[in-house]
Amino acid sequence: MNSTFGLGGLLDVASKEKLPGQSGDFGNTIHVWRVRDREYLVVPVVGPTTTRHLIGSTVGFVALTPVDWLAPV
Repeated sequence: MNSTFGLGGLLDVASKEKLPGQSGDFGNTIHVWRVRDREYLVVPVVGPTTTRHLIGSTVGFVALTPVDWLAPV
């Protein structure tokens, strides 16, 4: 809803329509696309993770955090 009607997610249209929030991240999204968890890693500073979760967290932090900085909810 926010991606389609909220200018690519910049506006929060879904909460105004009283739709429940989503708690997933990009790691969950690529899981739906059938990307498998590969190796279990212990990354310094980040801690234990899998490759899929590491990719999802990185994309979420790098790609989505600037939007939060520009348009805080």
